[in-house]
Amino acid sequence: LRAVERALRESEGRYRSVFEQAPVGIFHSTTAGKLIDCNPTFARSLGFDSPEELIEFVGRRGMSALYADSLSRPTGMEGLLNNPGWRSFKWQFRRRDGTVGTGQMTMRFDRRDGGEEDRYEAFMEDVTEQEAVQQSLAYERSLYAALMDNILDRISFKDTKGHYTLVNRAQARAVGANSTESLFGKSDDDYFPIEYARSSRAAEQLVLKTGDPLIDVEERIVQPGVPDTWLLTTRMVLRDPNGRAVGTFGVSRDITNRKLVQARLIRSERLESLGLLAAGIAHQ
Repeated sequence: LRAVERALRESEGRYRSVFEQAPVGIFHSTTAGKLIDCNPTFARSLGFDSPEELIEFVGRRGMSALYADSLSRPTGMEGLLNNPGWRSFKWQFRRRDGTVGTGQMTMRFDRRDGGEEDRYEAFMEDVTEQEAVQQSLAYERSLYAALMDNILDRISFKDTKGHYTLVNRAQARAVGANSTESLFGKSDDDYFPIEYARSSRAAEQLVLKTGDPLIDVEERIVQPGVPDTWLLTTRMVLRDPNGRAVGTFGVSRDITNRKLVQARLIRSERLESLGLLAAGIAHQ
């Protein structure tokens, strides 16, 4: 009997050690909203110095005081009474100072025997910082998508072999593609005259070799049966997080109208010069 009691005490001691030192929050609460116990990690996540302070606070205010929306319990708790398994969900909680955090909650309903009160058992990891990072990344992605989808300049990313890995809508429209994805894996050879494709590839190889950008280079695309297209293109090397060159990216602006205006001005100036010359000769 003593050996059994000693084994039980040792087992309980190991459990309490894990409970107290666990890096995630652990707590037990009743269905009526009473906090039975919790570990220090859970108390600290909610802005309390000790489990005793948190338990006393909940005893006065109720578990709903910990909800970001005090009028409604976390939606993930719905159905726990009839579901014997564990359920995982995000929990918006309110700290002692009023700030709101996010926890990854794993919870189950524990139906007790022997007259003990039924309870919830739960583990909670404070993921507030991770959520903030994810939201920031999602916002940055939305800004990037808005830029790529709406900018009139042609933007393209290529691997070291000159195959498209990403393009924006303007680039897809320029080559007559139905979607940006349809360009992936293809190259300039698939869409442009051979002279331009070779010139473009040579420029990309130069950027990859030297690491230096080619900025505002005028490029002329000559195709039979259609007016020439003029582009003002910047190409730069694309590197991975370790600094290794993995491709190139370029931005091209259609300056065809500008070149046409410049050509008309040059012709006009020439005609004006010829007119002045003719007038001078006639005067003589």
